[in-house]
Amino acid sequence: MRNLLVFGAAVGCAGLASAGSFQQVQTQSFGPQAPNFTTGLVFNQFNGDLADLTSIEVIIDLSVSGGSASVDNDGETSTSVDVEFGTSLGISSMDVTLLDGAFDPVSAGVSVLTNPTLMLAANDGDDITQFDSGGPDFAMVSGLDGMDMDAGFINALFFSDYVGGGTFTINAIAETEFSISGGSAVQGSFVNQIASGSVTVIYNFIPAPGAAALFGLGGLAAARRRR
Repeated sequence: MRNLLVFGAAVGCAGLASAGSFQQVQTQSFGPQAPNFTTGLVFNQFNGDLADLTSIEVIIDLSVSGGSASVDNDGETSTSVDVEFGTSLGISSMDVTLLDGAFDPVSAGVSVLTNPTLMLAANDGDDITQFDSGGPDFAMVSGLDGMDMDAGFINALFFSDYVGGGTFTINAIAETEFSISGGSAVQGSFVNQIASGSVTVIYNFIPAPGAAALFGLGGLAAARRRR
């Protein structure tokens, strides 16, 4: 049986989750950066026995600020348009399977979006090939400053992907979301938001009795050293 990385409890990598069970928690951050971007985040595999794992949880967090979207009506009549603008975050991996118990993505992704409906006047004279900022046929939408998160549990069929003495990479994929619906001659442009966030992987496990006893002794020794 592999030796559990239980000494990490002294530095916050592992800890007691509930009576008889333990956790190993890893969080990797990305940003701040303007989308679109993909950042590879490296995590340690669980170095205990596969049979000890009770669940693996994946949590994604996204925070965004700033940015704006603009629209210009080049049509001959006034029009109403729906604008969606913001940032989304998803995850992917070539190393581990990110599916939940229903074989769906463990996280469907998170986003911070604004969705206003805007009334634009008829074209005020600018050329149809020109994006003109200003006038009653123009409008600008500020991006939301906000955050979103999602979490899910890995299907137990794929726990073996996460067990071993090596590492694996989860890609955090941040993208700008911008769309215009309504109006037949409306142009758009945007200024990216700034995005940051994190991905967390939590191993919940119940070690074999011998390993659990060693964990308890290690924790006691660490407590004595701190005194």
